[in-house]
Amino acid sequence: MNKTFDIKKIDLTLLVLALILLAVGFLFTRMIKKINPVQKKDTVLVFTQWWQDELEAETLSVLKTEFEALNPGVTVQLDNRPYAEILSTLRSNVEAPLNSDILGLDPLWFEDLVRQDLLEELDTYNPSGDPSLGTPPAVPDQSYEKWGRHLISFTSPLFYNIELLQSAGFDRPPKSRAEILTYARSVTDKSTGQYALALALSPENPQGVYRDLFSWIWASGPAMTREGRPDFSARTITGALAFLKQLRQEEFLLPGTFTRTAAEKREDFIQGRSAMMISSVADIHVLRKRMGESAFGITAIPGESSFGGKPVLGLTGWYLGILRSSEHKDEAWAFLSFLLERGALITEKAHAVPGSRNNAIDFITGDPLYAKAYDMYTVGETVQEFTGVPRVDEFESLVREQVYALFEKNQSPEETAKRIQQHWEEL
Repeated sequence: MNKTFDIKKIDLTLLVLALILLAVGFLFTRMIKKINPVQKKDTVLVFTQWWQDELEAETLSVLKTEFEALNPGVTVQLDNRPYAEILSTLRSNVEAPLNSDILGLDPLWFEDLVRQDLLEELDTYNPSGDPSLGTPPAVPDQSYEKWGRHLISFTSPLFYNIELLQSAGFDRPPKSRAEILTYARSVTDKSTGQYALALALSPENPQGVYRDLFSWIWASGPAMTREGRPDFSARTITGALAFLKQLRQEEFLLPGTFTRTAAEKREDFIQGRSAMMISSVADIHVLRKRMGESAFGITAIPGESSFGGKPVLGLTGWYLGILRSSEHKDEAWAFLSFLLERGALITEKAHAVPGSRNNAIDFITGDPLYAKAYDMYTVGETVQEFTGVPRVDEFESLVREQVYALFEKNQSPEETAKRIQQHWEEL
């Protein structure tokens, strides 16, 4: 027998067996994969904002579901937090980073967040600069557009109780500061707890100083910043402070100015404890449900003298940004763009005014009060100041402290303006 032939025969047999086992193993693996396919892990996007409760119920949940249906494999997690908590967490970024991808932004945060290098530049994702994707109506520094896209805006007009004014003999709202004082003398009745005006300057009200103090200054047109820094040197600023001090001295302001929150101010207005207040247009919806269709009206905030020119209104807004720490920036941009495309719906569900002057949404044009708010918005001037001021909440705290001295410690308007300027420069 030829041993060499036998060895070759054995080797060939082993080779064939090995090939058969390899083929069987491959087929078995394919069968297992068909039975138990490898599951691709979804991309989870975290969207952090403070707006969820300010929208009609389920608005963000419905939008989230719609986006997920259009983008299989992407899941959106809604992270709703208080305004102050979001800002505080962002500031303590090193110790307690915000685990998020898309961020709801107040434009007043831009200076701090850009300086901390927390925001992704969005020009990379939208190189054409398509103006339809969020057009800021009033931003002093247009360079911030690359860090955040504008979604919707809220103006802050003067609300007035029609019945209280009529009972005092007035058939229209006041049109000047002098008229406000005249109305206040007739409307205020301390024995019944009824006052002309309510301010909400609690530290727990993050937009109290911006809305309840600065609005009176803007009504006469002066800017409060120069070259990116607060500037309280204008005579008209001192005039606004003097007007507010007179309201306090003559006891036309509802007591509790420095502890009242925005929600409490609204409730005071609803209950008839104050005849007027400055508030967001979003409150139109709430007041109607509580007070009725024709119980109140809105008007422009009176300036230093009887005005025949354009109304000047403070503007707040919701912006969208992407955190630089996000590991899913492309998906985050897709969701951000999706929200911008649904801007008209979000505007309606937030009871806001659109961010573009040529975007008159049906619910606004078909509603008398919102139509009036929109008209003031389109023909007037809007102010969105302090976006370039670092740590603007500290500046607002300083203003609150000095206005407290103005109201409660007999500090003069001139000294108040001087101290605000001096202390801010020291900071």
